[in-house]
Amino acid sequence: YTFITGSLTLLVIVLSSKLIKKIPPLFIGIIFGCIFYYVLVKLGYNQFITPVIGQVHTDIPKPEYLSRFLFLFTDLETISLLLELLPIAVGISIILILQTLLASLTADSLLEKRSNTNRELIGQGFANIMSSLFGGICNSGLMGPTLINHGNGGRTFLSRIISGLFVFI
Repeated sequence: YTFITGSLTLLVIVLSSKLIKKIPPLFIGIIFGCIFYYVLVKLGYNQFITPVIGQVHTDIPKPEYLSRFLFLFTDLETISLLLELLPIAVGISIILILQTLLASLTADSLLEKRSNTNRELIGQGFANIMSSLFGGICNSGLMGPTLINHGNGGRTFLSRIISGLFVFI
């Protein structure tokens, strides 16, 4: 049933990309897939459907990882491990910086404007630090969502805010 749900969702995405031009096909596919999933659950097939993401917690996250992070610097064994992981962390940071700069360059060329890339990178770094305190993972600006946002008419600052809110939700 999980395979059927995924296959039908993919079919809806492919068909809606050809039939409906105003609404993004991925959005239609997600809505259809969710509705189909819950219809199967209501019909009693939930024991045959594999949970995709598990239980979604509804409580507000707390920055509980700060104390765990500070504990890392008190143990000598952990400090030596952190030094071994430092080149990997720097490599990941460089990749994320390059992805953000590429997305920024793409948006600049589409909008025929010049953005402040220093501000973008400082904001990304601050957001990644704050996210990690709440148990989140690092992220960067991506070219795909930038192109999708522009292709669906997003030209203003408000479109970027709404896109970010959807990611946050």
